[in-house]
Amino acid sequence: MDRSPLAHSTSALRRVTWRLWPWMNWLLPIGFVLFCAWRTADERLVTAFLVVLGSPLLVPAAALLSSIPRFTLRRSGVTATPSLGAGLLMIQWWSWVGIALAMPDEQFDSSTRAGFPSLLQLAIGDSMGGVFAAWVLIASTVVGIASWIGLMMVATGPLRSVRTRAVDRMGALSIVAVPAVLVLLGLLGVGASGLRIDAAGEAANKVSSRSADEQIALAQTRYEALQRAVSALRAELATERWSADEVRVEALDERGPGYPSYRFRVGFSHVAAGDLRVDPKGIAEVLDATGWEIGTVTDAPLRIEARRADGTALRLVTDGDMPLRIDVLSATWWQSGDAPVTTELAGLAGSTGNGYSARRWPDLE
Repeated sequence: MDRSPLAHSTSALRRVTWRLWPWMNWLLPIGFVLFCAWRTADERLVTAFLVVLGSPLLVPAAALLSSIPRFTLRRSGVTATPSLGAGLLMIQWWSWVGIALAMPDEQFDSSTRAGFPSLLQLAIGDSMGGVFAAWVLIASTVVGIASWIGLMMVATGPLRSVRTRAVDRMGALSIVAVPAVLVLLGLLGVGASGLRIDAAGEAANKVSSRSADEQIALAQTRYEALQRAVSALRAELATERWSADEVRVEALDERGPGYPSYRFRVGFSHVAAGDLRVDPKGIAEVLDATGWEIGTVTDAPLRIEARRADGTALRLVTDGDMPLRIDVLSATWWQSGDAPVTTELAGLAGSTGNGYSARRWPDLE
């Protein structure tokens, strides 16, 4: 059998990584499962529990995939990790650590699911921690997959024989460079997310400079403006006997690569009787006059969808004797990392019920 020249004059890093490779193929997925088991032991986390539940398939599958490049190299007579492969292995191994530390989850009980922060988010805190961890998770996943593809290319192609002193040094440097790059990508993600603007045209980092009371007061003002934008349409349809079916504020971006934000959901209905007047032409005129752009319109049953420039969406539906419904989903606005708006207002949404006039709506108290 022809022996590759890589079997001779190999660096210590290439020899060590070659010996560690089969062990790490198993130890890293097993360690990831044990980490998830520790996380879910007391907190009842959904994703971590699913990882543990699926570990009899996850661990051998991950180990098998990671073993394919080395097996291919061994069949070719290689007895040490190729120079390019050493750096790629460092990337792959560190990606497991990055995913474990940055992976968010959901806390589950019999009635609700609530977002649960990753260890990185807990360590850093505030909105920065959530954004930083989200971008580290994305980067770790992408580079982990890319490193495996790179190892396959090294194992099966001419890249296997690439060897220079600079490449060997880069492989050694990757031991500390990979986590540093993941941190840098996380910081870049924080900066990029901070520049995104909300429906009011404000960047997230500007909103975070407001106090909690200021953010809550501003949210209440936005809620009142949203209701006023709908009340003209309700007045066109009926002056009295409106039922408020839904009034709530909901959080967004709790687990995504962005700062926390919020929006409102509002729903009204009216029994198709009494003073209810359903005139599609009149509805269209009112919507146009109050800043709505009409999109979808269908008849039998009547369905009208409209949007405002800030992204607020409205849907009106009526079907014979069924109640006429108006559902509104507001635009989104940033809030600071401690989520004062959704924390304070989520449980204080005005009580729903019957008997509202067209110019009245539940208050956010």
